[in-house]
Amino acid sequence: MAPTCKKFSDRTRSKTGRVVALRFSVRIGDDIVQQILWAEVIIKAAIGALLIVAPLTSSSVLGLARPNTGFWPRLCAGVLFGIAAGTWLGIAFPTFMAQSDPEA
Repeated sequence: MAPTCKKFSDRTRSKTGRVVALRFSVRIGDDIVQQILWAEVIIKAAIGALLIVAPLTSSSVLGLARPNTGFWPRLCAGVLFGIAAGTWLGIAFPTFMAQSDPEA
């Protein structure tokens, strides 16, 4: 197994004088992590879509007690979609948080 290599850059902010360590690349093993994250996005989005479209039927197919309303399965679907969207944003825009720092 190849070792991981993380590069860090120490930068001093001119206004505050604080030293900030910014990660700017992960070189080894990046492809495997990307594949796992894409699989996570696809699985969570698919389960979330199933729960939004048919919340009562999907819970009874899974062998769970059928709820009176579809509120809780749909709430769970919204959470799953939110997690999938956040993971997708992390994949699509990996340097977004470093660029959105107002003090930089």
